Amino acid sequence: MNMNLLKLIPALLLVSSSCSADKILVIIEEGVERANYQSLWSSLNARNHQLSFRTTKESAPVLAEFGERAFDHLLLFSPTTKSFPADLSPQALVQFLEDGGNILLAGSTNLSEYWRDFGREFDVDFDDRATAVIDNFHHHEQDPITIYTSLEMNPLIEDQVIIPASTRTSQQPILFRGIGHAVGKNPLVMSVVRASPLAYSTEPKAAEVDLNPFIIGDEISLISAFQTKKQTRILFVGSLDFFSDQFITTELTLPNGKKTSTANRKVIDHLTKWVFKESAVLRIISATHSKVDGEQEPARYRVNDQIEYKVEVQMLQNGRWGPSPIKDLQLEFTMLDPHLRVTLTPQESGKGTHTTYSTVFRAPDRHGGVYLQARLPTQDRVHPSRECHPSLSHPTRPRTSTPASSSPPFPTTRAASASSLASSSSPSAIE
Repeated sequence: MNMNLLKLIPALLLVSSSCSADKILVIIEEGVERANYQSLWSSLNARNHQLSFRTTKESAPVLAEFGERAFDHLLLFSPTTKSFPADLSPQALVQFLEDGGNILLAGSTNLSEYWRDFGREFDVDFDDRATAVIDNFHHHEQDPITIYTSLEMNPLIEDQVIIPASTRTSQQPILFRGIGHAVGKNPLVMSVVRASPLAYSTEPKAAEVDLNPFIIGDEISLISAFQTKKQTRILFVGSLDFFSDQFITTELTLPNGKKTSTANRKVIDHLTKWVFKESAVLRIISATHSKVDGEQEPARYRVNDQIEYKVEVQMLQNGRWGPSPIKDLQLEFTMLDPHLRVTLTPQESGKGTHTTYSTVFRAPDRHGGVYLQARLPTQDRVHPSRECHPSLSHPTRPRTSTPASSSPPFPTTRAASASSLASSSSPSAIE
């Protein structure tokens, strides 16, 4: 029994980032003062972004026109607005993501149902209107809804690259005043910052204390990130004040009496670099396959052959390409039966320019459609697949080859309209 390999994964999906000026459309609602966020605007301008501002009542400049994106990214500072022009409808925003755009959405305690419904499409479920995250032990002065929280990792935080370890271990908390949300089980969404175990989400001005809050403790996500299979990104931040100059410059007094500045400036920098694809972007330099101790990239493999696969990966951080720090890159070889998933072992190149991942796996003794897929959990979720068709080559039996059916580009389920933006990778084949 043989398998004919036709360019088995010559390259994974290439994800690149342009160093040219990106255009960002900023939507600001009435009552939000642009001047209160000068540190954010200055940081984005310094990183070569071109900002265009528009109020929620204006219809220009448009986000997209004649089916083409007019902007690379969208920044939404309009948490309480209940209706928008057609180019900012939920359907238009999903289309913007599909077409390669990225979105940063900032919320508040009075988050409108418009954005609450939009978040649910990404498995992000904000608490009820007028609720806030409260922490009676970690709050600023006499304001229990202006809380500060540690950036230290816990088992519920899935981010490994958006906020680097150096910032998470700095002992500086972030200042946050806003709404909390729960994160569902969609594998494309991950929690970046959570509240402390002593926090809870409730309506501060309620006449009676809610004895059964929607979310409590570190179940409360303050900041979450979603990356689609199209490699576009959306960031949900439950606090508009989090981005303000006031919260960036505030000095906090910790329970032990120690005074410290907030980490808001650093975290805002990391968050915006991620969502606008200036960091944690992966690209594949090369990929090769061969028989173990045998021919390089042969045209045919025999079932049960030991196949070695290598891929060279770089990550973009702060505008520079370098070695990838990923430890959990996996390779999948998938049929209806069996389903193989193996870990790719990383090794940094001698020159420190990239990371080489490699593994050895046995070609399965099965017939039918096969998908070879790379998984990059928690980062650039590159899901390239190559469709393969193993077939018999025994002289006494006819050769058959039945292609596996391909999925539609957009599943027809409700959640799939946003949460399951389909991969665009093209298949190759094994016979």
